Amino acid sequence: MILSKKTREGYLLLDHTASPGVPGLAPKVEVATIRCSHCERQVIRNPARERERHWCPGCNKYVCDGCEVLRRIHGCRPFDQVIEKVMTKHSNLGVI
Repeated sequence: MILSKKTREGYLLLDHTASPGVPGLAPKVEVATIRCSHCERQVIRNPARERERHWCPGCNKYVCDGCEVLRRIHGCRPFDQVIEKVMTKHSNLGVI
């Protein structure tokens, strides 16, 4: 099965219809989100953004703007890989 970039999106719904609401915010807001594979940050997609979102060719997933800078310097470092490395290091030290 081939996944498109669109299938990797999440969804955020803010519904203030049953409350006084938030000044300057519509009573109901629906937006698409994406998750950065390098830091696990949820990013709200801005439909007015003109430049493309960053895509890591190493892990074949989205990365946020901050992680794209680091990816260009250090290469692909997905969050899962970083956690695995830390867990392995600590287990070898007898910490965990």
